[in-house]
Amino acid sequence: MATVNVTSLEEFVSAVAVAGDTVVCPEGADWDANGTYPDGYSGNLTWNAAVLGNGTTIRNLHLYGRFRTDDEYRRPYMDALRIVDLIGSAASGSGGLFDGNYHMTNCAVSAVLNASYHEIVNWIYGSDALLANKCSFNIDAAGGFDTLSMGKVRYCRFELHLPNSNWYPYYASSEKCEESELAIFAPNAGGLYSWQFPGCIIHGELPRAAERASSGDWEGDMMLFSTDGLPNFSPYDPAHCKGVTDAQLRDPEYLRSIGFPIAIGG
Repeated sequence: MATVNVTSLEEFVSAVAVAGDTVVCPEGADWDANGTYPDGYSGNLTWNAAVLGNGTTIRNLHLYGRFRTDDEYRRPYMDALRIVDLIGSAASGSGGLFDGNYHMTNCAVSAVLNASYHEIVNWIYGSDALLANKCSFNIDAAGGFDTLSMGKVRYCRFELHLPNSNWYPYYASSEKCEESELAIFAPNAGGLYSWQFPGCIIHGELPRAAERASSGDWEGDMMLFSTDGLPNFSPYDPAHCKGVTDAQLRDPEYLRSIGFPIAIGG
């Protein structure tokens, strides 16, 4: 178990494959994958090590596969790393863009996915481990994508564009998406799962979507959804899932009045 300081994308890719190591990126580096991998990275990029990103950005990577750990129970950790303008072209089938029980904090990911990824961050069934905390994900999934995450996330923002999907854009399984924002643009989607979204706001463009699951054994704060972007969404449990207009979403006094948690500045 070693601490490995890297200075380039090529060194980074080699170092993150080693299980048990901690890879330390330079402060605020900006690595353009077009220079390192002009023809893209072929196959899965093995990622077993912990990563301290220090604000480093990896951009323009064309990945013909997935970010994948050799052991799905290892839980590789990454902090303060930005992966932007990614193009993903994995083979069809199950598995996430980050295919393993990753733990991400303070990270940002933006990607165009041209093939059938099942989700952004994969999850081990029965695990209550936190997968993403204080992260942002902006995904254009023209190739067929149905799920953001099947595990626990907190304080995150998801923006998901699904122009060709008639599937259900989010499924939280038995775990929670807590205190997060979900902007989902899926004009042909037929439904939206709303199981366990305490303290979340869901908006976007889902003109055909109706609720496809009840809220389950709800714990924590209520969920809000925009009636402007989700006109057909009528939740099974209105005590915990409330519809508001976009104007009401921008009105903190109104949100407090209906019981949504809004901090009061000092």
